[in-house]
Formats: sequence, structure tokens, C-alpha cells
Amino acid sequence: DKSRDDAYSLLKKLILFYLKDAECALPKFLLEPSSRDLYFRRAVHLASSPRSRESDAGARLLSILYMTSRDKIIFVEEILSIADERLSAMEGTLAQVLCQSSEHKGVGTLPLAHGLMKTLALLADELSGLFPISNHNIILESMAKACFRSIKLSLAVVADIDHKDTSMNGNADSE
Repeated sequence: DKSRDDAYSLLKKLILFYLKDAECALPKFLLEPSSRDLYFRRAVHLASSPRSRESDAGARLLSILYMTSRDKIIFVEEILSIADERLSAMEGTLAQVLCQSSEHKGVGTLPLAHGLMKTLALLADELSGLFPISNHNIILESMAKACFRSIKLSLAVVADIDHKDTSMNGNADSE
């Protein structure tokens, strides 16, 4: 775990150095679109893992890809879109499981979004350092909604709280 933490920290520093001094070179996998696409898909897959080491690694790789992306807002929007799809799939799967009779409940695979939520947290840290927050209220609001949906779904799984419970919505505009 410490080696992964150190490698991530070092790579972030190298990227920040590169962004300040374009004469140093980044690895080709961070620059070539075809490589970036392969790493992006692999990182999303890892971020979807139920194992925390894999989901953390996926989130960190997505963060690195974000830092080296040309259009950071589009990158964040893509992660938000994937997280939204994953959360919708989680809601659908959870609803199916809850509708089944107790004697026919299958173990099934619940799509997971926790690695994507960690990705959003890492991206929020990077966003706040690179851009004035006031310019990105819509992005931050979307991030907050995704996190809130994720928390509600987690509570539905671990605390047996209905994920459709309207008392947790805060206000009518929160969904």
C-alpha cells in the first residue's frame, strides 16, 4: 500500500513539474490518445472493483489521466456520466433484489461506484487547485449529487434504509 501511495505522489509531482516546464517529457501512455483510452477503460474497470486496493488504484489512475488531460472539464463530465450510469445500475439492481422473495434471493452482482466516488474526490482536489471554484458550480453540484446518491445507496445496503426515502432528499431539487 505504501509503495502505491509513494508512486502516486511521485507521479503527481512529476506531472506538476511537467505542466510548469514543458521541456521535460511525460510517458507516452499519458500523451497518446489510443494509450490514454486503453488506460482510461482499465482504470474505470479497476475503480469498479469490490476490492479496495484495485478500486483505489483505478481512482488514482483516473486522477493521473485527469491531470494530463487537455480538457479537464470534459474529463470530469465523463467521470460524472459513468458514475451516474453506475449509480442508476446500482439502484436498479438493488430494487430487483428487494423485490425478490427471501427464498429466491440470489447473490447477484451489485454494480459498484465507490472507486468512482474516490475518483471524484481526487478530481475535486485537483479542480480546486487549478481553477476558481466559482467557475465550476455546475460541475461541483453534479459531484455533490453523485456523492449523495452513493451515500443513500450505501445506507440502503448496510443500514436497511430505503434508497427511495424522500426524507433524505433535503429538498425537491436535490435529485
